[in-house]
Amino acid sequence: MAEFGIECVIQWKEKSFATLVDSAFLKTNTKTILFNFFEKDFNLNPDKLTKIKFEIDMTPFAEGEIVEKEYNFPEKFKVSVYDESSLFAGKIGAILTRRRKKRPKGRDYYDYIFYINNNIKPNFNYLKSLLIFNNLIGESVVLDNELLKKLLIDKFLITNFKLVIEDVYPFVRNKKSIESFSFDFFNKITREYNFF
Repeated sequence: MAEFGIECVIQWKEKSFATLVDSAFLKTNTKTILFNFFEKDFNLNPDKLTKIKFEIDMTPFAEGEIVEKEYNFPEKFKVSVYDESSLFAGKIGAILTRRRKKRPKGRDYYDYIFYINNNIKPNFNYLKSLLIFNNLIGESVVLDNELLKKLLIDKFLITNFKLVIEDVYPFVRNKKSIESFSFDFFNKITREYNFF
């Protein structure tokens, strides 16, 4: 960011329990970012901060498929990321293993629908490694469509979908798209989907 004339602060997030992912926030003045990248002044509070959250998997599983993506803004650059199948496996893993009972992450459920609607199949080996690591299944267990559906539906049974909707509501433009979030809805789409 300094290369673009933008001063920023990086702050590591302290966690109450150990996870495989470290988080950090990059904080800087919003007006400065917009002016530097778009070369026009926006009528914004000069003290408003932009916060960008970075999550870094400190011990990625070898089964995740990495692809290289190229972008042209603000400058041409490449970045290595998981492919869509590995991202879907990670999203299923997040739904099944997050320890947030009182406030589930709505984006997990919103993204889950996105992957299903786009007929993306989860990376089977990566998903199995995640579930074994989190003690949801044993190494000798055969992970198939039926077992995965059972694990997901069992999770949906204990999910408070009112809290899921509240969590994702501020980030969704089309509010009607989340009104159907319920056990019945997630049960139906999960039963109808062929994961593998």
